[in-house]
Amino acid sequence: MATGRLHQVEITTRDPTRARLYEVDVTSTPRARARLHKLDVHTDVPPRRRLYDLSVHTDVLLIANPGVDQTVDSLQRVYLSGLASSGFPTWWSWSQTAGPSVTLQPDASSPTPSFLAPATDDGTTVAFTLTVGNNDDDVSEVSGPVTVTVRPQIEWAYIAGVWRPVLIEMFD
Repeated sequence: MATGRLHQVEITTRDPTRARLYEVDVTSTPRARARLHKLDVHTDVPPRRRLYDLSVHTDVLLIANPGVDQTVDSLQRVYLSGLASSGFPTWWSWSQTAGPSVTLQPDASSPTPSFLAPATDDGTTVAFTLTVGNNDDDVSEVSGPVTVTVRPQIEWAYIAGVWRPVLIEMFD
């Protein structure tokens, strides 16, 4: 969604010259802002009308988006994605904030790393935050965490004519 405002200033001088300054200010989601300044000058001296574009300014803030929370099985490959981050990031940095230590592949600077969910008998959670930046030395705020809930390892067994979940003890 975008909202905009138009500002207009009219200037009149002693000789037959009139000038109008227009400023358009547009703000959109997510946090993008553009501003256009235009000066419109009318005179009795040829050329009678001159238009001057004074500047165009666009400001897009970097916003880190680590994706949605996930629920996975123990020892399942988990894929994270920071590609929904806005502001045209050129680098990503993932940090683990909770849970048993895991190794991100290919590494923590990938926009789409993956890892193997830890083995667990009781279930656990693993959480990550994301920071993004660009070549202009702009850096986002640290994102809220993305949480991966890891379910315990469960197998199915055919017992007394019925398929039933059976918890496999992974640790002695």
